[in-house]
Amino acid sequence: MTVDPRGGLAREITGPQREQLVAEALWPVQRVLKVSTVPEGAVAVAWRMTPAAGDRLATSYGVNPERWSDPFTPPVHFAVSVREVGSAEHGVMTAEVDAARRPEDCRWREVSVDLSGWAGRPIDVVLRVSGPAQAKPEPELAGWGDPRIIGAAQE
Repeated sequence: MTVDPRGGLAREITGPQREQLVAEALWPVQRVLKVSTVPEGAVAVAWRMTPAAGDRLATSYGVNPERWSDPFTPPVHFAVSVREVGSAEHGVMTAEVDAARRPEDCRWREVSVDLSGWAGRPIDVVLRVSGPAQAKPEPELAGWGDPRIIGAAQE
């Protein structure tokens, strides 16, 4: 897990601060990886893996349902990317959720990313969440719904 500052180098987060920024939760009936936003940049969680042909990332994303009716909930930016070990990062999904200003954003959206293009090569699958620049930290604001890798044989 890292915090990726806007325009700076990512710094790895360990220990108690890590658990304050990212942890598993149940919102209200969905298992999520809850993520807090920080003013200096994005909170990123990465998994190293070597996908097989037909593997895909399956998850959903959204704002904590307990914050949907809060008029002060800031917009949240979600991004998924794939980084080949020792190579460049490729963005595969970006979205902004603004539950306080767009009622249609008061829901969870599904994401499916085909990883076949990286089959047999080690990669990092990276999930990022960021809030507005210089906004106050927002604990447990955003979440990724049950992120998992699904192989072609599991479908």
